[in-house]
Amino acid sequence: PSLYAAGRLMVYVNQNRKTIYEKIKKQTGEGMGALLGLVFLGVPVCLIVFALFCLLYPLLTIVVKALNMLTSNKTVKALCVHLASFEGICESSFQFALQLFIVFTMAHRQPSNIQLVSMAASAIMVAKTQIDKEI
Repeated sequence: PSLYAAGRLMVYVNQNRKTIYEKIKKQTGEGMGALLGLVFLGVPVCLIVFALFCLLYPLLTIVVKALNMLTSNKTVKALCVHLASFEGICESSFQFALQLFIVFTMAHRQPSNIQLVSMAASAIMVAKTQIDKEI
């Protein structure tokens, strides 16, 4: 469902790209002014939406997983799978990269057992989510 909505939005923007550009051009002026208006309006809005998503992501995940436990809706289940995939890929891959960085930059000592277990768990989680994503 979320991929379908994103695909519809992309198709809409692609089909109406000239119309959107013309509206911005009419409001901001000719040529470069329209482009600068789009950049100065579009980039901050994207950053604000990204920051808002990062702040609300944990709450969104908890709510969707609770709904998944309480209902048998296919859309909620699909959204829960997408959120788990995003969580597994983003969190585990960054954790794995950080652990590798720590191990390789501190060559004067051996990695602890906890670091090795953490790296193995992160690598397994990344692999598992990639496999689940393909299925």
